[in-house]
Amino acid sequence: MKNTTLFKQKINLPIYDATIWLIITEDIIGERKKMQEIFGNIDGAYYNALCSYDNHGNFALFFEPTTLTDKIIAHEIFHLTHRILDWTSGNFDKNHHEQGALLCGYLTEWVQRSIKKIK
Repeated sequence: MKNTTLFKQKINLPIYDATIWLIITEDIIGERKKMQEIFGNIDGAYYNALCSYDNHGNFALFFEPTTLTDKIIAHEIFHLTHRILDWTSGNFDKNHHEQGALLCGYLTEWVQRSIKKIK
């Protein structure tokens, strides 16, 4: 069986009690299924980028190599930021957006640094 995963990295964010995986693969559905013990079953839809999460502080970003564009990365990081703040009961409204903006910036920097490792 061909290994379709190009990159897989995990970080812990203790301040949010969160674990985040970044997975770049040619087979998102296959990689996501390998993690179904954490995230549960996945529907049969096709995804070329995906943000997954559970109710225990586990999160993952999945990208196909062709989706590593600024637009798609920003889109998935926005979902991830929102999910982490939901997990921590953090506000993400017009009066409480600074925490979300800082987290989004941190996650963007982490993803961009990680992508440079595989290019």
